[in-house]
Amino acid sequence: MRPTLNLTAAATLCLISIGCSRQAEAPPPPITTAPRVAPPTAAPAPAPRMARATLMGLGGSTVTGDVTFTDSGNGISTEAHVNGLRPGKHGFHVHEVGDCSGDGTAAGDHFNPAASPHGGPDGTAMHAGDMGNIEAGPDGKATVTMLSHHFTLEAVGTTGTTGIIGRSVIVHENEDDLTSQPAGNAGARIACGRIEMVSGAMVMPAASAPMDGMDMPAASAPMGASAP
Repeated sequence: MRPTLNLTAAATLCLISIGCSRQAEAPPPPITTAPRVAPPTAAPAPAPRMARATLMGLGGSTVTGDVTFTDSGNGISTEAHVNGLRPGKHGFHVHEVGDCSGDGTAAGDHFNPAASPHGGPDGTAMHAGDMGNIEAGPDGKATVTMLSHHFTLEAVGTTGTTGIIGRSVIVHENEDDLTSQPAGNAGARIACGRIEMVSGAMVMPAASAPMDGMDMPAASAPMGASAP
């Protein structure tokens, strides 16, 4: 009987030893995952280049308005809102000089770097500043949008001759007939605004009033004399 008891005791001791050994083992380390890295965000698109002319009446005129020029990447988008006009069409031009003092004659002639004859915005021969007419309704308000390839949003005196920053926008008393030389027989200057560079978001086009011509082809030439 004694050998059997010894074997039993030995087996018991072995099981106890194995159990203790397992209890003494260190627990496995926790499973960790690397933190998720957010994908890089794209840089915001730069604001479009924009310029604005605030129109004020000349010679006792009560005409006011705002003309915004935005570089669309495919020409200059021009949007005008003018108030206080006599119903009908009125000549609408960029002029050489950004001086709106007095009766507006200090603004000089139509912007005309190519020394071309006066014409309409869709003509083959025209001043760079020839934007045709704006047309006011019975309430005296005119709203128009158009695209020009004849000028750029560069400052006067910088490289090139097509920049309009520092020049002016003039609204005339009468309709521009688009053919008479040197300025379309549009009459007195009734509103003027100096074109200044600004920053901001793209101005959304408004509903257009009737306009003589909407798109102007590109042109570049040495600076020359411009028509009155």
